[in-house]
Amino acid sequence: MRKLVGLSLLVLVSLSVVPAAQNPTATRSAYMDLNYGFALFAPKFPKATNQNVTPVILTGPGEAGFSSNVNVTIQPATTTRKAYHDQSLNEFRQVGLKVNSERNVTVSGKDAIRFDYEGQAGGKNLHFLSLAVIDKDRVILVTCTATPEAFPAIEPEFSACLDSFRLK
Repeated sequence: MRKLVGLSLLVLVSLSVVPAAQNPTATRSAYMDLNYGFALFAPKFPKATNQNVTPVILTGPGEAGFSSNVNVTIQPATTTRKAYHDQSLNEFRQVGLKVNSERNVTVSGKDAIRFDYEGQAGGKNLHFLSLAVIDKDRVILVTCTATPEAFPAIEPEFSACLDSFRLK
């Protein structure tokens, strides 16, 4: 009988939480992970102004002391594709990163740049794929990172991730 009462309470609580989570005035970012079988609403943090913010970090299993990962960083900036490109190349050179390839692309009607680069970062040899989308007052930077050893196997997933990126 106690199990039935407990189960009934759980169902009632669950039913009261679902409408709150679906409340249109409480818009939240949603994440669904089909690989691990779960979904969640992200916390509604205050919107950052005049500073970079990384609202999403996706991390794979660790291998040889490093986890391949993807992160999305919002950089407040009013810039052009050319200016961002030149600034990025300058920053890569300053820290000793080697650019393997770069190409201009369009994402959701916005100018964007896709970079493939590698080198030492944080004391590790790493390989990066990134996509920088130039929006009117920000740059959305999606960066995929792996060790050079793991990169060949994960690169198709990284490319699919970057190819799927869209602005809302």
